[in-house]
Amino acid sequence: MVAVDEVCLPGMYYPPQTLQFTTVFLTVSGRARVDVGQRAYAHQPDSLVVIANGCTIDEQVELYQPWHVCYFHLPSTWAEQLDNWLRSEDRATLWLPSFSMRGQYLFRKAIDTAINHKPGWQWSMLGRIAEWLGILYAYEPVERDDALVARLGNMVDASPTECISIEQMAGRLELTPRQLNTRFARLPMSRWRNGSGGTV
Repeated sequence: MVAVDEVCLPGMYYPPQTLQFTTVFLTVSGRARVDVGQRAYAHQPDSLVVIANGCTIDEQVELYQPWHVCYFHLPSTWAEQLDNWLRSEDRATLWLPSFSMRGQYLFRKAIDTAINHKPGWQWSMLGRIAEWLGILYAYEPVERDDALVARLGNMVDASPTECISIEQMAGRLELTPRQLNTRFARLPMSRWRNGSGGTV
């Protein structure tokens, strides 16, 4: 078990490396980009990224602020179960743009417990990790961005003159307004232009 709580300097680049363990990242503040194979994911506040053992990643911290991140290299038993779960869903990475506050609390407490090694720390950490895993497994996979864009485009095309608030739009896509904003904030403008040249 490796537990890390660190602050990475703005602009830092971490060159490609192949993970030897299933690794889970929780971003506390700041932002970074992680490339996993051909796909890119955003490390952003409140986000959780789970990457399976054997994946090759590289990371780039944004230029303007440090990136505060906590992460675990999970031990073999949990790692094997997580890997099997990820791969059963035909993916090697799980990206949750806004993980639950309870899940974040448990994750950070487990990190803190593993780092400080107070008496009985193993049992305390095991309990927190077990509850955290229960919350993680209850999450539905995040819809791919392309599918989300297509759904939003179809919704707008179906009623082009209807005025739709962000709250209504998010509700129809089964997201919170914050999740909707988060998902679209990381997309290039060209990805969410409709066929007539306007923007969604």
